[in-house]
Amino acid sequence: KLLKEYRHHSHQEVKMLVDRTKEHPDYEKRYVCDLAKFDPIDVIVPATAKEIRIALENKSESFSQPTENEPRSKFVNVVKEDTGIEPVLALDCEMVETASDNMALARLSAVNVHGEKVIDVLILPCHHSYIEDCRTHITGIYLHDLKQKGIDIETARKIFATKADVNTLLIGHALEHDIMALQLQHPHVIDTALLYPVIEADTGRINP
Repeated sequence: KLLKEYRHHSHQEVKMLVDRTKEHPDYEKRYVCDLAKFDPIDVIVPATAKEIRIALENKSESFSQPTENEPRSKFVNVVKEDTGIEPVLALDCEMVETASDNMALARLSAVNVHGEKVIDVLILPCHHSYIEDCRTHITGIYLHDLKQKGIDIETARKIFATKADVNTLLIGHALEHDIMALQLQHPHVIDTALLYPVIEADTGRINP
């Protein structure tokens, strides 16, 4: 909803939301301290059209078959062509648990202000034998999806760099987790988790 309304907001209104995000008492820790060890996006060399095509095509349909308890994958990796750097992106990532990382990037999704899907790709974060939990009930991802259609994280980062630069405004919920999974830091964000309180269903307690 916030992304849809962005088109009707003035520059000043958008800046106010960015500033409100930065004024939240948790912002410094989440977006500065916790992400300080990662690179800004402008140090990543964007993927070429050929690199993207090879990465998305080099997947064997026979490499992995679903088990009897898994539906056949209908996922299609998408990278919208010829859009260039977007001024605003709504970003959402899905993470899985591996032997060494309980927040390993497994899916990168981003849409622009027109609601167009500009990136939606699966990522195989490590050798599949080290993936311990796909958290399918949350992510919707099965292991055979990642083995069959997952690209490597460096390629995913390079693809992201074809759509976003250091000036792109990123919008999302608890966005620091998505940015961290991408192993990046980023200065311009609107985080709805910091802007709007959440009422806990079981206790009715308001979390600011």
